[in-house]
Amino acid sequence: MGYEHLQSGDPKGALEILKLNMSAYPDSANVYDSLSDAYLADGQQDLAGEYAQKALDKLETDSTPNEDRKKLIRESAEQKLKQLGAKQ
Repeated sequence: MGYEHLQSGDPKGALEILKLNMSAYPDSANVYDSLSDAYLADGQQDLAGEYAQKALDKLETDSTPNEDRKKLIRESAEQKLKQLGAKQ
């Protein structure tokens, strides 16, 4: 649902939903990467970078057994950090 809000141009609505998701799944790296996307869409670059880094940190202990999924999350978070580093 969070990404549906992002796709419809409602990053604030996406943030509300994704924050609830983070409360429900605090150990999921994917949740933090998704929040990073929403903060980036909302123009909050500092928070986007913070949550991209949290996604990378969570990957070490994330219980997701799918290594391909973890790789995609890592690539997504690293790409955002690189993009944000160039803008800062």
